[in-house]
Amino acid sequence: MQEEIVRVIAHLSEGQIHTLRDTRRAMVRWALERAQGNVSHAAQLLGVSRGTIYRYGRGVEAHLAKTAT
Repeated sequence: MQEEIVRVIAHLSEGQIHTLRDTRRAMVRWALERAQGNVSHAAQLLGVSRGTIYRYGRGVEAHLAKTAT
């Protein structure tokens, strides 16, 4: 799993500088995709609370819903 996280961050930063907010959202998106939208599982994957997933993941669920259709 650690290797997957490194790949997410590496892909995010290819040739560009990203904010911490962008990085957090990318990690939340990755966790939610891996957890198939299950917020509790995504939080467990990242070692954070469900509230953190909701706080940093604003708009991520909508993104996942769009990509799932």
